[in-house]
Amino acid sequence: MLGLLHLDQYRQSLIDSEQEAMRTQATTVALALGSAAVRDGNNGEQELMHDRPASSSASCWAIPRCARASSARMGT
Repeated sequence: MLGLLHLDQYRQSLIDSEQEAMRTQATTVALALGSAAVRDGNNGEQELMHDRPASSSASCWAIPRCARASSARMGT
């Protein structure tokens, strides 16, 4: 009986860990999407991009500006 209780606690800890990982991934995706939807305006303020520019590549939109800058600093 004690073994079943231990397995139930272990199972619950795995579920909790998976939920936390999913929250972290959701936050990362939300930040990436939000960052990709904003650009620096002419006056130095950030503004929302309503339409996707025709000249930009899809890969540029998939990686937020801050991640591209970090990657460039690290040489990757």
